[in-house]
Amino acid sequence: MLEIATYLGLSRRDNHSKPIPLLLANRPGSVTLSQEQCACLLAHGFFCTYPHEDKTFNMINFARIYYNTSFLSSVRLQFILNYFSLVLKEMPSGCVSFIRKVLCHSDIPNWKNSKTPIPLVGVTSTIAIEDAPGCLQVDFADEYIGGLVLASPIDQEEVRFLICPEMIVSSLLCEKMEPLEAIQIIGAQRYNSYSGYRGTLKWIPFKHYGSEPRDEFGRVVCDLAAIDALPFYEMHENFQYTKENIDRELNKAYAGFMSSLKEARPVATGNWGCGAFGGNKKLKSLIQMLAAAKAGRAMIYCTFNDKHFESSMIKQYEKLVGMNATIGAVYKALLSYDKERKQNPRLSVYRHVCDFMRRDTTLTGCIKSACTSTVDH
Repeated sequence: MLEIATYLGLSRRDNHSKPIPLLLANRPGSVTLSQEQCACLLAHGFFCTYPHEDKTFNMINFARIYYNTSFLSSVRLQFILNYFSLVLKEMPSGCVSFIRKVLCHSDIPNWKNSKTPIPLVGVTSTIAIEDAPGCLQVDFADEYIGGLVLASPIDQEEVRFLICPEMIVSSLLCEKMEPLEAIQIIGAQRYNSYSGYRGTLKWIPFKHYGSEPRDEFGRVVCDLAAIDALPFYEMHENFQYTKENIDRELNKAYAGFMSSLKEARPVATGNWGCGAFGGNKKLKSLIQMLAAAKAGRAMIYCTFNDKHFESSMIKQYEKLVGMNATIGAVYKALLSYDKERKQNPRLSVYRHVCDFMRRDTTLTGCIKSACTSTVDH
């Protein structure tokens, strides 16, 4: 394997006759590479040949995997080595696009006054985001895209990049994300599958490798939106309920979901920023629902085997539909939650949204009526 990877990384220099343009902060742009070029760049990372690592970019050399003798480092290598094995048996002939999306200040939605209705939403506890076909799939990203895929620990983003290693190239191309930015990756092929999570993660073969459909540009039909949530574990989890932070997360999600297409595909997402980052699942589900509505997308919400939250979110969504809820109405309810929560710490986001909309005299009578029935706490 080392001899083959050496050939791939060091012998195919004709693949990069010109410097690869970087996707710098606050500058929208895109870079499209062949899958062979991606393989060459990853092989250089495998052998740690990049001369230095800029502090505004994520790490790309694989040295941290080799220095760490933990079980997870050996698991990472299984994913990476299987990738090299497959591409060297038969190099894929497609390409991968890396796109930096920037939401201009003038294009930030007027969330408070939006009359756009909430979107069509499906909730599932059994389907993973990466298994939702035909969707824009959300990467719960670090501000340095790729997160700790080459270090530790292993969370949602790291798993996604290990099953689709061409995504790791974004760590080389993309500068740290700013609050109004997202990164989109189109065409990264899946080479691996897995079982378990974090400390129980195991590599398993991907049985559908090579059978994926491609678009007219030769890209695998795989569309990823990388958006970084605020890390509330570094502050205090109660800070997530302030207007400033709700707006930040709304605008970040919208930057990832926005599309120029008249009929944008659904977005598949889940508990964004709710694991190690300490986010509230009910709050984040509503924030993403509003962002999807504004972007003109339906939403598939994957609860990661959490059947209780699946049921809770379905009930809340049905209530919102019954109230003819709009972006503006739900947004105003979310902004008022912080004050109410301080008086009643056990009050849930879902319960408060319904209570607020029932009390709001600017809303219609049908909303008040719908709220009188039970809402999940």
